[in-house]
Amino acid sequence: MALAVVASLFACESTWDEHYKDVASERYDGGVMDYLSGRSEYSGFVALLRKHGLDTKISESGANTVFAVKNEQLAPIENLEGEAQLRAVSLHIGNTLLYGYNIPEEGTGAVKSMASKNVWLERTGGKLFASGEIALTAQDKVCADGVVHELASTLELKNSILEQINTMDGAYEPFRKYVNREELLFDEPNSVEVGKNIFGQTVYDSAFVLERAYLIEAGDVSDEDLTLTCFALTNEAVEVTYQGMVKRYYGSEENLPATFNEARKAKIETLIRNSTVWDSVAVPSEMPDTIRMLNGYKVISGAGTPDQTVELSNGMLQTWKSTGLLASDLMGDTLTFESTAPVSAYDEENISSDIIQIGDKKAQRYYRDNTPIEVTYTLEGLMAGQYRVYWAPLANFTGELDITLDGEKLIEGYKPQRSWYWDYLGTVTFDSYGAKKMVFNTALPYNTVDQTYGFGFHQLRFIPMKEGVRFIAR
Repeated sequence: MALAVVASLFACESTWDEHYKDVASERYDGGVMDYLSGRSEYSGFVALLRKHGLDTKISESGANTVFAVKNEQLAPIENLEGEAQLRAVSLHIGNTLLYGYNIPEEGTGAVKSMASKNVWLERTGGKLFASGEIALTAQDKVCADGVVHELASTLELKNSILEQINTMDGAYEPFRKYVNREELLFDEPNSVEVGKNIFGQTVYDSAFVLERAYLIEAGDVSDEDLTLTCFALTNEAVEVTYQGMVKRYYGSEENLPATFNEARKAKIETLIRNSTVWDSVAVPSEMPDTIRMLNGYKVISGAGTPDQTVELSNGMLQTWKSTGLLASDLMGDTLTFESTAPVSAYDEENISSDIIQIGDKKAQRYYRDNTPIEVTYTLEGLMAGQYRVYWAPLANFTGELDITLDGEKLIEGYKPQRSWYWDYLGTVTFDSYGAKKMVFNTALPYNTVDQTYGFGFHQLRFIPMKEGVRFIAR
């Protein structure tokens, strides 16, 4: 037995040597702190680690990535004080192991630092860079309890998008307050299910939680694991964007329907603010004409350029003071659909009609409530995850509703209780990002004036069960 154990130990040692002989530029049998302390060029860096107790954390962890900096490059950190200096030093200590040798050309790797910020390594032209611009002057110094890389200069501790927003004032103060405003939201995971109502809907002993709704509806701009662009708007920029939408669809405010009141305007302004997080990064001159926002809205970039662009730890913040950013329909994508019941298939004896007023025009809308027809929608860009599904039917909707989502029956025989209110339909889980097929089997209103199915005006809303973003399709 003893011989077997000894043989096993020697085998492990041999495997260790074999693995690192080609990939480690230097292997040290001692710990990271021993390695750094034994080299005078790192004496200032070691002093900072000991000053803030990080040397103990490194030794206790046993699996850290340390981005060491030579004495002559330490001034940006040494000139800081207190908490600011602690966070700056902590940025140079990764909580897990990140080796440079296994990062391919044009590839990247990241490690979460003790400052709760990611440090990225990228290989370009055969060389490694940290945070996109700081060269690694030495790499993969493998120690018994971690790995050391040497940087040409100190890492810059950048704010997250949310942290940067919280430094804004003046014209951007309304936007800052909007982002941080807490709302009382239904907390389904912590609510107790007590039964079903007569329509088969779940009834809860409800729990509620205060959350910053913007981080849920627009996108979590505090998340260090995302790479985002946030468009911070002043009230003036929101108004310019709003006027651009009015001009696009109505020509001028004088042409707005009588029902388009201040409450509706307030909702659109909220919608504009909730359409300010893009799940990509690009300088203004390289932004595409069409942008898919993180919450699912697809919008078109407006004319003009931002007043300022700031690169941050999880992306970029663009500030728009007086120029409208978005000049398109922020109401979401028009869902493509195919109907199995063409106009000619309608049985004229089994339909009814009503006269509705649309602005200064009258339209006769026909609808039937006998044999259901199928309408298939394609939902683009819905992210993987578990969602609660809500539906707001039209005022003239009649009949029952069956819904199949990506082949999974979501609801059967459902009849809405109130028009223009959100009804909870159930939950659905998607395993992957991409287009989803939703099939409705029901009686749909048909407008004889423009020969279109009125179902396109119904609204669907997908809200994540956990932290995430909201996708709205109309």
